[in-house]
Amino acid sequence: MKRFISAAFAAAALIAVTGCESNHKGSVTEVSTGDSTAGMTSNYTSQSLQADILTTSAVTSAVSSAVTSVSHSVTAVSTSLTSETEAVSNEQSKPSETKAVTTSKAASSSKTASSNKNTEAPSNSETTSASVRTTTTSADEPQLTEPTTKQGPAREDIIAAYKGAVSDTIDTMLVSEPETVSVAYTLFDMDGNGIPELILKCGTNEDDMQDTFYTYDDFGLKVICDGISGIHTGFAWDPELNKYVSAYSFMGEGALSWMSYDGSDIYSLKTASFEYGGDEIFEEQAAKNGVEWLPFAKYTYTGEELTWIYRVVSGGFEYDEITGRDFSFIDNYEF
Repeated sequence: MKRFISAAFAAAALIAVTGCESNHKGSVTEVSTGDSTAGMTSNYTSQSLQADILTTSAVTSAVSSAVTSVSHSVTAVSTSLTSETEAVSNEQSKPSETKAVTTSKAASSSKTASSNKNTEAPSNSETTSASVRTTTTSADEPQLTEPTTKQGPAREDIIAAYKGAVSDTIDTMLVSEPETVSVAYTLFDMDGNGIPELILKCGTNEDDMQDTFYTYDDFGLKVICDGISGIHTGFAWDPELNKYVSAYSFMGEGALSWMSYDGSDIYSLKTASFEYGGDEIFEEQAAKNGVEWLPFAKYTYTGEELTWIYRVVSGGFEYDEITGRDFSFIDNYEF
């Protein structure tokens, strides 16, 4: 009996695996004898076979369920690993995102929230950027400041200083009680800064004349240079170059020396020499070189003090003679 049941169990298992249940089932059902015992045996066998089949089906279902459960677990683990991998990948590619999206609904919600966030309010980085731009624009705006004009020396201070320089030179020369004293002077802006320089020529006779150059700046009166020979020279200038010219003239010989002041020293730009005589006068040769006389004043002492103020007319001079020390030439000089 046990052997038969085992064979039947094996047949049932084979039927479950191969799907050939209908052929074998028919042959098992037809087993029958006239003996009651045989019927009982047949019924018992049929019931046992059915029980075995049910048991086999249950076992198979259990095994199948277990396999399915394991499969689902593997799938879940695989899905979890895939989600984690995608989350890591997304985190690496999008550093600004801190929460991984695990479901389509969550992704949709996140996308909607992100869209609303971008629409309703700018991000911190955008706000910071706008703030920086505003600050930069404000820094780049020109600052409105009142223009400052440099205040140079006052005209009255310059006039007073130059008058004092001329008067001091006269007093110094009179100390030695010479028979004659000659102090000639003119004003000319040698460096073009709007403040004329004082050019002074002094001596006791025509053979010891010396030139001294003065200027005035924020620190007051200053001697630029002195001790320059002024023998037989007069004050002239070149209108085209706007330069001072020392003009030498003696016994038919003439020489012109263009001089410039660079703010620290006086130097010669160029020179020209010539001869004149007969009907030709010095002024004609000077004019050929573009040079003209400058007006000037001259103080003389020969027992009494006289001041001569010379004006240039028609290539020569005319003058006014004033008793005493007169400084109207400096007072009336326009600058």
